[in-house]
Formats: sequence, C-alpha cells, structure tokens
Amino acid sequence: MGYWDTPGRSDEWYTTPQVFAALGCRFDLDVAPARYGTPDLARVWCIEQEELRRQAHELQVALGKSSAADFTPRAIPDALPGSDHTPADRKLLGDGLALPWHGFVWMNPPFGGRNGIEPWLTRFFDHGNGVALAPDRTSAPWFWSAWQKADAVLFTRKIRFLRPDGSEGVSPSNGTALFSSGVRGAEALKSAAKSGFGILAAPVV
Repeated sequence: MGYWDTPGRSDEWYTTPQVFAALGCRFDLDVAPARYGTPDLARVWCIEQEELRRQAHELQVALGKSSAADFTPRAIPDALPGSDHTPADRKLLGDGLALPWHGFVWMNPPFGGRNGIEPWLTRFFDHGNGVALAPDRTSAPWFWSAWQKADAVLFTRKIRFLRPDGSEGVSPSNGTALFSSGVRGAEALKSAAKSGFGILAAPVV
C-alpha cells in the first residue's frame, strides 16, 4: 500500500493485478491491506480527497492568492471499482507491525518517511515466509540489509500503482523490488521471472 515518490503525502497506493498474475500464487495473509480497497470505501476516499482540496482552496482564498469563484467541485461517481486485488485469504486489520502474522504473507507496506519501510522489512524477514514489495533503492542501507536476508529478489520495471478510486498513478522514479523469504516466496519470484516480469537475483552466500 506504500508509495515512495511522495513521502508524507499518501500511503494509499495499491498493487496492480499484473503483479499478482505474474507471481501466480495465493497468500494466507495480507499484513498491510488497502484501507480503501472496496468500492464503498473508495467513494469515502474520494469524498475525503475532495474535502481536502476544498480546504486547501479556502486557505488560498484567505491568503489572497485565489478567489472563491475559482473553485469547481469535482463530481464523485456513485459506483467505483474496488482497487484491492491482493489474492489473500485474510487481511490484517489494525497495526500490522504489532499484530501476529501467520502463514504465507504478502506485504506492500506504508512507507511513511525516509526509512519508514525498514521496520516492516525487519518484521517480514523475522516471519520468514512470504513476498514483500519495496522500491529498488539499491544504495539505501535498508535495501542492503534486506538483500542480505532475502532468499531471492525480483527487480521489475516501473509499476504504476493504483489509487483507491482505481486510477493509475504516474510512473515512479524507481523500479520495484520483490523480496522473498522462504521456499514458497522464492518459487513465486521464479515464476514471475520466467514470465518476463522481472530480473531474478539472489545474494551470494
């Protein structure tokens, strides 16, 4: 659910179905599920975003940088597609870092700030069974640490992640890395690599 090009603005960016199609597996648990992944919640998100836009405009009016007449409300559709495509039997609701994990997990965490992904990756490798999505920031210390713990890593092309309303975001500045921990995760990454979804690599032991 994270996105690394706009830290602090939003963590509501969801994995595209193409990623899961390439992996070709089903997960027991999504440890950081989409908060607005259903059609009803996607509409709630749209309403919240429109309210934030209105408030930002009112501030510009108060500062004398705009006028009230310049604001045009955006129509919010009655029906929206669901944007959570994660093939998981269960979704962990609440604090994913504090709650217990079980089985084969999928993790696309909220990245937060500069090193917001680090505690999630630590928990992921401590669990030892799943696939985790991260930006391929190969120069970052957290990436080096994750690389050394991973059974395999799949480097993909740039992925346009989804907003809660189902629309695609812009192309990010980085590609994506999928980390595996455990046999099932490594097999899923091998399957994705064979389909041409990315380049498979592993640390030298």
